Amino acid sequence: MDNSTNASDPQDPYAQDLAKGVSLTILWIMAVVGNVLTLAVVLRYKLKIIPHILVFGQASTDLVAAIFPIPVTNVYYYVDFGLDEGSPLCLAYSVAAEFTRYSAALVVTCMLLDRCFWVLRPIQYAQGVYHKYFLFFLPALWLFALVLAVLPFLPDVEILAGQGLCLFAFDTWYGVAIVIFGGVQSAIVLVCFCILMNQLRGLFQRRRKVVIRRQTTSLSRLSNEYSRKGSVGTLTDLGQIENIGENGNGNGAHVNGNGTLNSIRLDSTSTVDSDTFKVKLKTFWERIKPSVEQQYAIMFTCIMILFYISWFPILSLIIYSLVEKTEVLTSSSSNSLQKELLFYSIRMTVISTAANPIIINLLGMAYRRAFVYYFRKIFSPCFKCIQPPKENPFHLT
Repeated sequence: MDNSTNASDPQDPYAQDLAKGVSLTILWIMAVVGNVLTLAVVLRYKLKIIPHILVFGQASTDLVAAIFPIPVTNVYYYVDFGLDEGSPLCLAYSVAAEFTRYSAALVVTCMLLDRCFWVLRPIQYAQGVYHKYFLFFLPALWLFALVLAVLPFLPDVEILAGQGLCLFAFDTWYGVAIVIFGGVQSAIVLVCFCILMNQLRGLFQRRRKVVIRRQTTSLSRLSNEYSRKGSVGTLTDLGQIENIGENGNGNGAHVNGNGTLNSIRLDSTSTVDSDTFKVKLKTFWERIKPSVEQQYAIMFTCIMILFYISWFPILSLIIYSLVEKTEVLTSSSSNSLQKELLFYSIRMTVISTAANPIIINLLGMAYRRAFVYYFRKIFSPCFKCIQPPKENPFHLT
């Protein structure tokens, strides 16, 4: 296929463009660095729990994508480079691209399924009932994704090359199979997300009631204590203790609308200077810092959004090709909509590959500390602006 036509067309999203090439290169660097650090962290924890196993699978898949398929497409933006149909490089590109796409989608689905077991069967999950199954499940998942990736080599499925890509023909039975596969996964992800959000909402409401009850008890105890000392005080709406102090100076404790105890001051002569800025900043962060349930909700939401924005363009492109009986990589029948969908499907795959390590850091403080530790340990000798690590986070956990 002639690649020069598309490469010189300024309206083509795959036309040679320095800005697009640089942006893809930045995403590629982020993907490589982020996933290498993620693998270092999760291997240091020795895959002791199911989330570690799934994080290892996700980071490995993303690193494979960053090593081979992505750089080949990236080169196309800088030089007039194309893949020849039927060449070994084209076939390897097709298998690697499809394998990493299906593996990443399957691992994300398993992550949400694992969290569903965690909230629906907490006792069995804590006892490690499902851990032994996941040790063998990840290789089986990769094998299934590899089988899906090599199916286009069967008869009646053509592998097309062009624009720095090498993909299967969408308007075939294989396209129908992938649409069904993606649709089933999308439904599973949506159901798991709804279950998790419902459970987290219940946990958050129960924790909030417990916090309010404890703080109300503490406020009542404080009120009684200062009343016995001769102070003047009133308790109103569970929201404020007014005029509590040994001299009636108006200092007291205040509870905001969320039931959070802000501060108790007994000395009206205390002053605030510039040295307390860090303390005030830390206090402010403690007030706005999301709870554990909120952190999990943010993480699940990010995973679901990345899953759908990664799958939606390619599924839309396959469905459009099946309906219109046209193929995007053939210049005689493709149109601008198909090219845009293909461009955004590839670009969103790269974005998710680079963003997954960031989302993984939402799993907990231990992940973030270990990630920062390895980042500083590796890059501090190369860049003076990066300070070396001060402590080993693995000794803390």
